[in-house]
Amino acid sequence: MAAVHIPSLEDAKRAWDRADEEQTYWAENYRPLLEQYPEEFVAVAEKFPKDGDDQQRQTAACLAVTKPEDVLEDLEPQEAQQVAEEISGVLAKLLASPNQDTRHAASRAAVEWGDKQCVQPLIETIGGPEGKGGGVVLGDRSYSIKALGRIKDPAALPSLAKRLEDPWDLSHSNVKEVLVGFGPVAEDEVLKYAGNIFGGDAPFEVLKAIGTEKSLKALDDFIKSNKGFGRFPGQAEATKAAIEKRLREEKKSKLEG
Repeated sequence: MAAVHIPSLEDAKRAWDRADEEQTYWAENYRPLLEQYPEEFVAVAEKFPKDGDDQQRQTAACLAVTKPEDVLEDLEPQEAQQVAEEISGVLAKLLASPNQDTRHAASRAAVEWGDKQCVQPLIETIGGPEGKGGGVVLGDRSYSIKALGRIKDPAALPSLAKRLEDPWDLSHSNVKEVLVGFGPVAEDEVLKYAGNIFGGDAPFEVLKAIGTEKSLKALDDFIKSNKGFGRFPGQAEATKAAIEKRLREEKKSKLEG
């Protein structure tokens, strides 16, 4: 096995501080660790102190720049699945770290590595269904949102939909696209925010793509009860028309197919 450069804790700190500007540094100094020593990264998770330390942060940083194919491509399928599940288990612990830098790196890593083990920890980092702050909630929730969108566990929907009323998430994350990716299963949660003053157009935009007959009825009721109040009834009308058109086209496509 070829020797690799193992960064010191000082290296890790410097790499973290300039990670956004120097991605090459991460790739050269962190990725080889997990590529060649995945077992060590899994084993060290069992030794993490409860209050977190630099080793946690270093491990999260390494995972954040390492893609599964880099680590798993030479393994037998069963072994690859086991390693992937173990790494996701490591991330689930890192996502609950009291250190925000560690949580942020872990959320970034979960975009590639996270599975159902990470769902609840990821939900906590975006504030849960109540949209709470503090605790383990991240300032930058974009990676957690993207990770939940890839895992696609419906348990995350109330928390994801809650982000539709947060201006930061709407402008800095792909929360709308994530909810669209869930399809009609997200409809009930998104409907709760139609007409929300903070969410603005966002819930209507999502409903245009995923809404069903259920949305048509809900939007019709919304239009009747809010007629003459601001711009939202007009948005609801446009959304209703877009859904009706899409449903007609989908029905026509099925008949022709």
